[in-house]
Amino acid sequence: MSYAGNLEPIGRLLQDMLPIITCEEIKVKANKTSGSNYEGISLAIDANLPVDQYKIHITDDIAFTGGSMQALHWAAATFLQLLERAGSPGTPWRVPRCTITDAPAYPYIGLLVDLARRWHPIRAVERCIVLCWWYKVKYLHLHFTDNQSFTLPSAAFPKLATRRRHYTKEEITRINRFALDHGVTIVPEIDLPGHSRSLVRAYPKLFGLAPFRLGRPVNAGVANIGKEDSIVAISKIIEETCGLFPDSPFFHLGADEVNYEALSGDPDVAKRMEKRGLKDVQELYREFIVRMDDVVRSCGKQMCVWEGFGPSGTVPIPKSIPVFVFESAWNTADQLVSDGYRVVNASWQPIYVTRKHNWTPEQIHAWHPRRWENWNEHSKAFSSPITIEPTPLLLGAEMCSWSQEASMEIPSLRERLAAFVDKTWSSENARPFNAFATALAVQDAKLERILQAAFPKT
Repeated sequence: MSYAGNLEPIGRLLQDMLPIITCEEIKVKANKTSGSNYEGISLAIDANLPVDQYKIHITDDIAFTGGSMQALHWAAATFLQLLERAGSPGTPWRVPRCTITDAPAYPYIGLLVDLARRWHPIRAVERCIVLCWWYKVKYLHLHFTDNQSFTLPSAAFPKLATRRRHYTKEEITRINRFALDHGVTIVPEIDLPGHSRSLVRAYPKLFGLAPFRLGRPVNAGVANIGKEDSIVAISKIIEETCGLFPDSPFFHLGADEVNYEALSGDPDVAKRMEKRGLKDVQELYREFIVRMDDVVRSCGKQMCVWEGFGPSGTVPIPKSIPVFVFESAWNTADQLVSDGYRVVNASWQPIYVTRKHNWTPEQIHAWHPRRWENWNEHSKAFSSPITIEPTPLLLGAEMCSWSQEASMEIPSLRERLAAFVDKTWSSENARPFNAFATALAVQDAKLERILQAAFPKT
């Protein structure tokens, strides 16, 4: 076996979680050397394993092996979920003798949390990280900006950070560290060029559309992508954001629901389209995506976008950009896959969780990662679901929590996210809902003890 990195965080996590779950004092001793031993539990990274695979071997001793630190975190969560009492309170806790080899069916399993419409204190973000670790969700996608607020710090444009609704650089570092210590990868998003009222409000002459009369540049809700100064500034903001999240391989541009009508009336937009030989603002929008992709790649990251560009256009969108398909209105998963794009299923129905629209765990468990549905009649998935055949171009799926108060995230997500992961992790071989619900009751009770211990009410 080979070893890379320090296994101490997983040892600390086991040390913290075992007494919380069992309500008993259990000592876990850490040895920082290769193949670390934790008093009966050995941990090792094996570079010969796939990066997302882990193995658990339980006999008289317990061994975890993973293809990465993240996979070992999943092994730790699975081990804690295996813990059970032999009988009534006071009887010993036990784990079954077993050998488990496990890995997700898809490389991308994610949860999105909206921090811009309803700002969340940092402890609420950390609770979501714990939830992701417990149910082996690899990515926590954080929607940091929208019309309502810009929640990230910026040294280049300090007025961007919305007052009393933003995180400091130190708090972002804390989020990164907490996520890393729980085997969760943060995916930061700045939604551009639409959903950008907060940018325009802070710097109306830089990001706004002409004429600059009171209200117009803010209400348009779109950044000016016809003005070179605006594009250069956006590039700088993206570079800053990529630097804030050094452990993430991704940056999400958003790029959905752009107000084309507002853009079309701006003289700088008209001049840029003429100069570039672009026939309409949708082509200008496509060119903006391509340019921002260059910026993100120069930062060493992979850019992602929401479904926002259509299947036709003279400016080609690089096939390397993963597309998160949610509404099935501008483009559809089957069309995108046919065109050679990699996609992530973020279907409005049933894996959106909002204050107005949400679905039960049973309804979510009846869904499939290859299927898109929508309750809204403007969607192409409204009358009948859009289903794609098995393909490596389907990267996985993401549950999205939009516009929710911080206090509602865990209550609304805990069972729904578990159902979503049960269907996404195993995909073609998910267990019946009744069996899942029985297991969920046990694991949710453990999760509650973890949350209460980690985040006591003050």
